[in-house]
Amino acid sequence: RPSGCARRASEPAKLPTPGTKRITVQIDPAEQAALLAALPPMQAPAPADVPDAPKGSARASEPGRYSWFWDKVSPQIDQAGPHRLAPALNVLSASGKVSAPRLQSLQDIVRAEGAQILRSTVGTSVSPALVLAVIAVESAGKTNAVSSAGAAGLMQLMPD
Repeated sequence: RPSGCARRASEPAKLPTPGTKRITVQIDPAEQAALLAALPPMQAPAPADVPDAPKGSARASEPGRYSWFWDKVSPQIDQAGPHRLAPALNVLSASGKVSAPRLQSLQDIVRAEGAQILRSTVGTSVSPALVLAVIAVESAGKTNAVSSAGAAGLMQLMPD
């Protein structure tokens, strides 16, 4: 453990005993703004080299599986916002084209990772079902999954 660290990151935090002095965290907005302004401007990372599809691939020129969705819900960033959630869900549910998750996929993840999920969530306020759902959506249970943004692992966590 690093010096001064009372517990490992994988260990659940325990509630303080009654009467223990609480830690107060205060953030001065002006000081925070000054610190952020002093940082160098962020640069977008260079796109990773992605190999082209094989030359004879029939799928290379076909539209994506869910292109119909983007015909009805604009993918433009300037139109993004929470107001788009309900219309997007309506388009998905009305289409009949989106397959529901298969129970077998969840069972496969539980068989492989269930014990670790339970060990990691016991004594916390995190539901094992939520962890299972995140794993199913983010990596489909593939431990070596890496996103184009660099998120890695079962839950697609971003490295520090």
